[in-house]
Amino acid sequence: MSHNNSSTTKESVTVHMFLVRHGETTANRDGILQGHCDYPLTDNGINQLTSTGIHLKNVCFDMCITSDLRRAKHSAEIIVEQLHTKINSHHAKEMYNLREIGFGVREALPKHFTVDEAKEDVAKARGITKELVVDTAETSSDVSKRQMLMLEELGELIQGVIPSESTSHKSRNVNVLVVSHGGYIRAFLSNQCDVKHIPVAAGTSKDSISSIGNGSISIAQCTYHLASVGNTCKMKLGNKCCSAMTEYVNMTPDTFPSLYDQYSTRFL
Repeated sequence: MSHNNSSTTKESVTVHMFLVRHGETTANRDGILQGHCDYPLTDNGINQLTSTGIHLKNVCFDMCITSDLRRAKHSAEIIVEQLHTKINSHHAKEMYNLREIGFGVREALPKHFTVDEAKEDVAKARGITKELVVDTAETSSDVSKRQMLMLEELGELIQGVIPSESTSHKSRNVNVLVVSHGGYIRAFLSNQCDVKHIPVAAGTSKDSISSIGNGSISIAQCTYHLASVGNTCKMKLGNKCCSAMTEYVNMTPDTFPSLYDQYSTRFL
């Protein structure tokens, strides 16, 4: 890309993020809180993701980013196998900043455990007093900061793969497959997209009103601007970080709308 000596915005990139939660794991099945702990996918989870991949098969993804936890990486592999247009391996990346929320002392224990109950359980297992057990759970602020770092990483990744001829375009579109976790996706939609109400996924109970379903799809959009200063250029997020339409949040594969024409072009 050519650059001038003044600060200008040469082009914008609109990113369509397909946020997919990993498939069911043994911990999901057994009511265990995972967080940064990792558990394998169940056969049901594999089937969920195969269905997700089939329903996304006509979407041309320019890149794929996943959490670095195995359950998310395995989920991405299953989805990608179903796509008609394969993703360049150089356009795929694992990110720590897409990890599930860290639930601290409650991790690897039944979901219904309170922090105090978890501390008691851990203390008993370690042979120490409850007061000595430190809870390292992430705060909402911690998670929001990780999400902003993820978006910065994504901007750098996009900048690194935009072809040189893209300078002839004032604006571009990019489709990104993002495989992450239920708590993280819910927090992202709330923190970055201002979606405060998560619709109930089809086929789930009322108790699941706040849940992002295993294998579900949520579409968010953000815009980056390629700003050049002197001999350097960098993708920067627009003033309004991200947006998402409620009807495109927490979609199960069988309710995924016919948006294929809109997303059936590879842009990079």
